[in-house]
Amino acid sequence: MNWLVPNTIYVTLGGSQAYGLNNELSDVDVKGIVVPPKEVENDLFHRFEQAENSPVLEADLAHLKNPKNPKFESSLYSLKKFMLLAANVNPNIIELLWTDPADHFVFKSPMDELMENRDLFLSSKAKFTFSGYAFAQAAKIERHRKWIVKGEMTEPKREDFGLPAERPAQMMEVFGLIKSEVERWNFSQYPLNNMERDELKREIWELVYNVSQVDVNEGNWPKVYEAGVIERLAKEYDLKKEVVEVLQRERLYKKEMEMYKSWLTWKTGRNPARHELEVKSGYDTKHASHLVRLMRMGLEILTDHNVVVKRPDREEILSVKNGGWSYEQVMEFAKDMQVKLDAAYKSTTLPKNVNYEKVNALYHRLYEGYHSK
Repeated sequence: MNWLVPNTIYVTLGGSQAYGLNNELSDVDVKGIVVPPKEVENDLFHRFEQAENSPVLEADLAHLKNPKNPKFESSLYSLKKFMLLAANVNPNIIELLWTDPADHFVFKSPMDELMENRDLFLSSKAKFTFSGYAFAQAAKIERHRKWIVKGEMTEPKREDFGLPAERPAQMMEVFGLIKSEVERWNFSQYPLNNMERDELKREIWELVYNVSQVDVNEGNWPKVYEAGVIERLAKEYDLKKEVVEVLQRERLYKKEMEMYKSWLTWKTGRNPARHELEVKSGYDTKHASHLVRLMRMGLEILTDHNVVVKRPDREEILSVKNGGWSYEQVMEFAKDMQVKLDAAYKSTTLPKNVNYEKVNALYHRLYEGYHSK
């Protein structure tokens, strides 16, 4: 990988420092774009997509490290992967084209042309990608809040749900079927990488919303789909009411067991200072600050056709992060913003999808231009 850093054309700040939401203990997170050599780009078996935590890049940018928190993280994406993710308005990627120029540490040709064409990557998909990421934060807030309220959790027992000590073999077969159905929705049966799979899901979530107005997103799709599968099985096989009730109890037990295991991981791995604030506020305030930022950025893209990275609402978001809003305020904000996002999605003049021909032509022009130097 000695070609990696020399072929890096762009490196910019990411995370809290890019948003202007950092504090004295914030670490450094940088992201960038690489144009791989042709022999790497065209390799059939060793395709390059991204590299994490390059030691060479860390050494080159060592002056950025915070003495109080020297943690340094980096992600470098191939030009192809970056443009594919940006074309789908991925929140963690699209923002890199709008960071403050003062936060650019590497900026080589052909980045100037990519920046000049950054509006090509904006589409109304922002409604689904940004709200989807925000709902994932909301799900974490809800989950952590339950853990705070409950205090110490005990491992759930099957008998607490009116179930026999051992799951009957027939029930295991049924849940095996349900799991396989849910995996179909996860598209594990197709030879896709994680990036392609995530983007396909978002395409389908948008189709579901357009037809039914049901907002399926990153935070709720497994639960929504699993419930739908059980309902469909009950109708297709004319299951008795008692059987469906047992299925639901098995599902509740399974969810509680998953919750218990997640709680154990959370309990042993949490940051002490963050936990103290979480207990004091009654919810995870850091996830809430992410939720506020994501929903506002999504709305700004739909209404203003602009990605506002350095946050003008910095003080308010930091107040949320420090517990300035109640849990109820955060949830009410999310509810109100979803209404605004729905309305903005219907009225925006942004296209439903990017112009794939133009983006594709831009990619080839940038790639070939770089290697013709």
